[in-house]
Amino acid sequence: MSTTTNENRTPRQAQLELIALVDDVQHAAGGAWENDDSPSPVGCQLPPSAIGVAYTAARRTPVALAEGAVAAVLHLLGERGFQAGRRDAPGYVSVLGVHPANPAFTVELRVFANTAAIVGQSACVPGEVWDELQRVSGEASAAVGL
Repeated sequence: MSTTTNENRTPRQAQLELIALVDDVQHAAGGAWENDDSPSPVGCQLPPSAIGVAYTAARRTPVALAEGAVAAVLHLLGERGFQAGRRDAPGYVSVLGVHPANPAFTVELRVFANTAAIVGQSACVPGEVWDELQRVSGEASAAVGL
């Protein structure tokens, strides 16, 4: 995980950092996953009152995870410097990791009886959502030859 401050990260760097973390959580949990990551930026709140940019990612699997998945993800998040904890809720188990330097940077594994999901949000970094939408749109157009 990057140790740079939020001011030194671009929105693209925050997005790539999130995707890499979610990929690693997915690998640690095991199983086959469907990728529902969003390429679109979202607005977020930077202290004390500025607007920044963040990205989201989501994965899901239609099968039950192995017994050790929760422990493996807890271990991974701790190694990466996240404050991580397990919560046993009615119908599911949740592992939530929050980055201490940027509490917007989160990842959560939710394990249900016959399915599981990983959701995450990147660090909130300085930037404009409109500028990021233009960048993403330009990359998508270039990828299809427009």
